[in-house]
Amino acid sequence: MFLLLLGSSCDVNQSDLDEIAQELEEVAKDAGEEVIEKVGEEAKNKAMGVLIDGYIRLHSSDSQLIDYGERFVYWGRDQNVDPRLMVAIARQESRFATDPKACGGRANELYNAWGLLGGGGCLDLVSWEIGIESVAKNIVKHYFNHDLRTVEQISGKYCQSGCGDWSGNVSTFMEDLGGNPDDLTFHVFGE
Repeated sequence: MFLLLLGSSCDVNQSDLDEIAQELEEVAKDAGEEVIEKVGEEAKNKAMGVLIDGYIRLHSSDSQLIDYGERFVYWGRDQNVDPRLMVAIARQESRFATDPKACGGRANELYNAWGLLGGGGCLDLVSWEIGIESVAKNIVKHYFNHDLRTVEQISGKYCQSGCGDWSGNVSTFMEDLGGNPDDLTFHVFGE
């Protein structure tokens, strides 16, 4: 309608102009709400990354995972995995790759804070970025795709022996970060 009215200026009256103005206002309002929602979501995700970095720093000030909070959020959102789960597992399995017993003392060197195994030992994940991506994809493939979606449900498969209170600890660590151990899918921070 807008283009037709512009093309025939002699037929334009105030009523048509008012209708066009109203339509444009509605389009602008809808676009503005989308922008605000998107910016709000991004700001909340950034805040979650900052919280994760602070949490890692608080519990292991010498961890190389400090400053990877945004990457946890990125891969969590990409794979629909709560990044707080990945952080909680890293704390439980290796104290963020600083535990000298984790992966035979090589967790940091292998970029494997999660105790991911393969080929008879801890996997070499090449970099922290690939490590975070790998654990997110591993959770989807080995747990979510088998309808294991709570910390309690994944605990027996993730840690099969010598685990102590794996489920209780991971749940507590998730809750420390505001996560829900009974819902491991990605949620915008604060919602």
